[in-house]
Amino acid sequence: MLRVHTRIAPGLHGIGLFAAEPITADTVIWRYDPGMDFEIVLDAPLVDGPMPESLRRFALHYGYAAIGTHGENRYIICADDARFMNHSAAANTRDDNGVTIACRDIAEGEEITCDYLEFCDPGDSVEQPSQIRFITGSTAMAAGT
Repeated sequence: MLRVHTRIAPGLHGIGLFAAEPITADTVIWRYDPGMDFEIVLDAPLVDGPMPESLRRFALHYGYAAIGTHGENRYIICADDARFMNHSAAANTRDDNGVTIACRDIAEGEEITCDYLEFCDPGDSVEQPSQIRFITGSTAMAAGT
């Protein structure tokens, strides 16, 4: 769950998450909250039958497989706008044990970015020629950009 005031707008890779107020270095930006965020197992049957393809696509598009969950088909989905945080190799946040923290001051209006390689299991990515493309984030995008 987001812990800072944000807004969404066009960003690096489609829709992005932007600071709606200045954020100082070392501020907690996001932390998993089971009351707001959730985990889904792809292709697990639902109460009323099989998982619809539309839900599976949503989980692959907006969710991520956490490091250490390779092959388990478990994806974490942020129910708030944190799902629009885009990847950057020069991210202005860092992951610290599943908590997203500002690694420097972030100005109001600046896009909040993270390095997907810090928390996504690279085994649950789609390999393209000469690059890895994560299915997580607001769009499928190449790691390292």
